[in-house]
Amino acid sequence: MKPNFRDKWRKPKGKHSKVRLSKKGNVGLIRRGMSKGKKGERKVVHNIKELRSSKEVIIARIGLKKKIELLKEAERTGIKILNIKDPREFLKRVEEEMIIRKEEKKEKSEEDKKKKSKEKTEEKLDEKLKVDKGGQK
Repeated sequence: MKPNFRDKWRKPKGKHSKVRLSKKGNVGLIRRGMSKGKKGERKVVHNIKELRSSKEVIIARIGLKKKIELLKEAERTGIKILNIKDPREFLKRVEEEMIIRKEEKKEKSEEDKKKKSKEKTEEKLDEKLKVDKGGQK
């Protein structure tokens, strides 16, 4: 009896593979969060509405602000997030980084304002000098 090699999933790598290209009528590619977990239903979550519909979730690739919002809501409702080891530690670290970013942004904007004001004063001085030179001729 021949061994059956089709039992395991193998990623399609062919140049013209219809499965790899996700063409209609073919088997779908396996993606994160598509399978059921050992304990129950796991779901990829993009927003708070989806978060409330399950007890164990995987947070999708979304922006940091939205991720913080989802983590706070999950902590409040007691929902387990599978792809972040320690949500409280993550929130703490991210919020500290956000504070540092805001401070850097303020410093940069203040530097830009100083540069612009210097440029304006230099332009005014140049104009006055041009007017004075023009009047002397």
